[in-house]
Amino acid sequence: IQWVNPALSAITGYTFEEAIGKNPRDLLKSGKHDPAFYRNLWDTILAGKVWRDEIINRRKNGSLYTESLTITPLRDDRQEITHFIAIGQDITDKKALEEQFLRAQRLDSVGRLASGIAHDLNNILAPILMMPPLLRQALPEGPAQRLADTIETNAQRGADIIKQMMVFSRGMDGKHVPVHVRNLIRDMLGIIRETFPKNITARSQLAPRARLVSGDATQLHQVLMNLCVNARDSMPSGGGLTLGLEEMEVDEALARTGLECRPGPYVVLTVTNTGTGIPA
Repeated sequence: IQWVNPALSAITGYTFEEAIGKNPRDLLKSGKHDPAFYRNLWDTILAGKVWRDEIINRRKNGSLYTESLTITPLRDDRQEITHFIAIGQDITDKKALEEQFLRAQRLDSVGRLASGIAHDLNNILAPILMMPPLLRQALPEGPAQRLADTIETNAQRGADIIKQMMVFSRGMDGKHVPVHVRNLIRDMLGIIRETFPKNITARSQLAPRARLVSGDATQLHQVLMNLCVNARDSMPSGGGLTLGLEEMEVDEALARTGLECRPGPYVVLTVTNTGTGIPA
């Protein structure tokens, strides 16, 4: 490097003095491209052609950025290549916006797909939901009746999830009603003990009494399910999973710390596990 402008320092964190005399790869190479990428770059510019592409580079602090880079060979009077001029633009934010736009498009497509699937599943579940009351009339008391109850409970849960899909696809909020979070936790523990690997031990830590909350039971159930499945995936060799519920009073001082809630009584739902954890 024989010369850089102030933009390089602004983007990479290297000063003029730190850059001069260094090889660009020693300063900026990210390790995110295979040798063929750099081989194509050098084959192009050594042949006297202009190279243009996007490249992932590394800043002085170790963070990565995406650059739209153009490298142009310079020739002397004998038409021999003596230097290269590299002009780059940091397009990291632009790439992030493009990714957000594409994600939004995918979500829109998923929403339309979910609406169509939900309609078909509703038609499938309708006769299943009609059967348990009829079965109870024909079945004797005992285990058979409990099987009918299980069919009805799980079919209704499926219908509620379908309703949630419809809410998602239409971009509407679900209906909020008083919900016993304790009951949701008990249901989830039953599902965990029946379906999770036996080397995962599930337990609960519930406050003796917990207030009702205003919420959508199906969505809360889904949130709890997602957290528990994540916990299961983080414990491939087994471990402990704890679902906790406690009451908490939020005062004025605590509300101002960024909780984004009004002062008053709340219930706190926690899902903890002994898995691999999340990097800082």
